[in-house]
Amino acid sequence: MLVKKDVQIAYKKLKSQIYYDNSDLFLRAKLAAFEAENLETNVLSSKLDRLFVELVHYDINDESSYWKNLFDEINFKILPKKIKEVNKDNSNSKIIKNFFSNQRDVKDGDNFKIEKLTIFIECPIEFQIIAVLWIMKFGYM
Repeated sequence: MLVKKDVQIAYKKLKSQIYYDNSDLFLRAKLAAFEAENLETNVLSSKLDRLFVELVHYDINDESSYWKNLFDEINFKILPKKIKEVNKDNSNSKIIKNFFSNQRDVKDGDNFKIEKLTIFIECPIEFQIIAVLWIMKFGYM
């Protein structure tokens, strides 16, 4: 049984996970934007209350605009995870690991080969809260 307090706890757990995770900076920015648009405590609380109500009264046959709007926001980003610098003569090629930067010292003639990609989902914070709720309620089974 889902209660309103569960949604609030899930939100706090999500915030904590995002705070300590340094691999998904996009999610961190999304949370900051979510909180910035809901600076007043009662506005944030009402958004969490609305999520609770929509979850409790969810009907798969009902095409709610609430869920449609959230699903329409889902997207993804693809970033390089492993990049190999390829020299013209193929000597001294080196692998660049943990590449995540918008600043790179690239010179003319430098070539790079992307060996692995990382895919990040971009979805509303509400879906992230639902994921935490799922873990809280069923993840231990």
